[in-house]
Amino acid sequence: MNTFQKLVAVSLLIVSLSIAYYFVIFLPQKENLKTQMKLENGNKLNKCLIAASENMTTFWNKECASQRLSKDCILPEYNANRIDKLKKELRDLCFSRFPVNN
Repeated sequence: MNTFQKLVAVSLLIVSLSIAYYFVIFLPQKENLKTQMKLENGNKLNKCLIAASENMTTFWNKECASQRLSKDCILPEYNANRIDKLKKELRDLCFSRFPVNN
């Protein structure tokens, strides 16, 4: 085997090892990282949605108290619509901060 053939053989070996590394090691790690990030974002999303709901319930009850009504009261339409809009905005913020469908 002459030097050129040895160089070609070594080059082919390096290329084939690089391709094998990409498919056997790199891609699976990348997929595992994506899956892990989706799970983490899912957990963070759930916590964010729970916090948003609890905050809105507290806010609703404070509005009830400010009008000398009992907890979980029926608020006037303007107040209820304002709080519902704020609740939707908080939920949308949670979904934008912690996407899970990428």
